[in-house]
Amino acid sequence: MAIASGGPGSSTTSSVSAPWFGTGRDVKDPDAGKRRSRLNPKDEWAVKAVPEWRIVDQDLWDAVRSRQAALDARATPACDGSTFQSKQRGKHLFSKLLTCDACGGGFSMVSETHLGCSNARNKGDAVCTNRRAVKREFVEATVLDALRERLIAPELYDSNYPPLALRVDL
Repeated sequence: MAIASGGPGSSTTSSVSAPWFGTGRDVKDPDAGKRRSRLNPKDEWAVKAVPEWRIVDQDLWDAVRSRQAALDARATPACDGSTFQSKQRGKHLFSKLLTCDACGGGFSMVSETHLGCSNARNKGDAVCTNRRAVKREFVEATVLDALRERLIAPELYDSNYPPLALRVDL
């Protein structure tokens, strides 16, 4: 048996399935008289590799782990300190890019087909009174048409041209 560096369910373990031994012990609580489970130190854990339980070959496993490490290195922490949210891609073309004119909050899907202010929907009128919703397809078509018209014209490649600003009035 070898000493393990990770733990059951640890993301640092290899793709070879391995039964873990010696991860915990029962200790009797002298005050309550009940047994309590406690983890042993990781250097006392033992693991036996079982290659026939492997689901993913080692080359693919290593490639995936290096890709995950690259994503972790380039991700910026979200407001709660985690990097998980920053790795998520939006389902729609302008996800995380639209903001409410009234409160500055983000827009999100408020129904299957419509976008609306997240603050107005989730936090109420005290934060934002903009309850209007707009079809996602309309917003996408309007913005893409404006980009086509304003950025493809050769005379607009001048470096003095003001940046594109678009406002969709509902």
